[in-house]
Amino acid sequence: MPATLRFSLVAACAMLVLIGTGCDLFGGTDSPESIAGSWRGTTEVRGTNYTLTLNLKRGPSATPNQSAVSGDGRLVTSEQTWTLEVSGTVTKPDLSLSLQFAGGRPGQLRGTVDDPLETIEAELLGGPPSFDATPITLERR
Repeated sequence: MPATLRFSLVAACAMLVLIGTGCDLFGGTDSPESIAGSWRGTTEVRGTNYTLTLNLKRGPSATPNQSAVSGDGRLVTSEQTWTLEVSGTVTKPDLSLSLQFAGGRPGQLRGTVDDPLETIEAELLGGPPSFDATPITLERR
């Protein structure tokens, strides 16, 4: 077997091993897929504190830097709790999630994720409290 062909086969096998083990050659270990997990943050609107907790799961990656996201969560005040379903995408560093509140209006969470993925800086829009680009920082739990 010629040396060039042998090198090509070795390189192709190495790529398959890296891909098979989840190595992201373009984004390191902090690829959007690692958005999975529990996140929590608190914000204040008109004198009321709102705590948002999200449990996110990663979906299949469309590219090394993009991943579908789904999950669930809760929005809590001292007087009320809303459950919610989450769907959307993270295209690092951008995050765009739809929040479907049970018995309430839909909302959105739009922002950016840091590197490494420990913090989400975002804005809340809509939802039962009618958020209006309300800033929130979510931290990995």
